[in-house]
Amino acid sequence: MILFKKGNIMKKYLSFVLAIISIAFMLVSCFGGDNEQDDPTGDSKGLKFTLNDDGVSYSVTGIGSCTDTDIVVPSTYNGMSVVSISERAFSYCTSLTSITIPDSVTSIGFSLFEGCTSLTSIVVDKNNKVYHSAGNCIIETASKTLIAGCKASVIPSDGSVTSIGD
Repeated sequence: MILFKKGNIMKKYLSFVLAIISIAFMLVSCFGGDNEQDDPTGDSKGLKFTLNDDGVSYSVTGIGSCTDTDIVVPSTYNGMSVVSISERAFSYCTSLTSITIPDSVTSIGFSLFEGCTSLTSIVVDKNNKVYHSAGNCIIETASKTLIAGCKASVIPSDGSVTSIGD
């Protein structure tokens, strides 16, 4: 009977230790490690990337572990260009308030910001040769197609938009 009680005490002690370790890991992931203040480039950390089939470029495929509300997509990842943002990459990121897209991005998937109810600012780097931003909209420059917007978007009336994408 005493061995049984000691076993229960050991199980409770082990459970307690594991709970403390789990809490410590959660605190480190939430409050420690990389954050925007530590990064001189301002790029968001923790975004999910996938190596493209060409083997020399990456796509942003999701929010990953990033907790930034103001996302800055980097132009490079692991020393290679970030050339695309996949469809629905930021869908339902309800805390996302702004996004900045670099000049390296030449492909953007559909429904990029679906369900992003807090998004109010969309900026595309002025040196991007495929897309530009105006009125908090992403516009494919050559086709004059509005690709994505947010609740603060205003469709430009300067002729830079002649169609609205899917």
